[in-house]
Amino acid sequence: MSMRAEILGCNIRVDECADGSNNCSPQATCSDTPESFTCTCNPGYIGNGVTCTACSALYPGLNPSHNFGVYQNQCFWSGSFRTPRLNYMAAKQACQDEGGTLAMIKDEATQTFLRAHLRSTSGHRQR
Repeated sequence: MSMRAEILGCNIRVDECADGSNNCSPQATCSDTPESFTCTCNPGYIGNGVTCTACSALYPGLNPSHNFGVYQNQCFWSGSFRTPRLNYMAAKQACQDEGGTLAMIKDEATQTFLRAHLRSTSGHRQR
């Protein structure tokens, strides 16, 4: 801040995103705000924006890795049409074996996300 600006009490706005003084992850997007900045993980990553991790790195046993989706900062993975169909108990156990939990659809927004995710990853219409 210049001496003149300091004497006049001017508020000099700093864009931490543009000047590189933010602490956002390389896998995050920096957004300038009037007082500071925010970091948001890019699609396919979860975290707080300062630390962002790819879902495929968290669950390396789930393939193909492009079948991951992120919704509300949680990883979702779906099998392809080549993945054997499992009943509820087998699917629950498969998720637990990978350190996850079987998605239990509790609201319309989650169901809408999962339906769109399944359509985009399998190439087949899901019900």
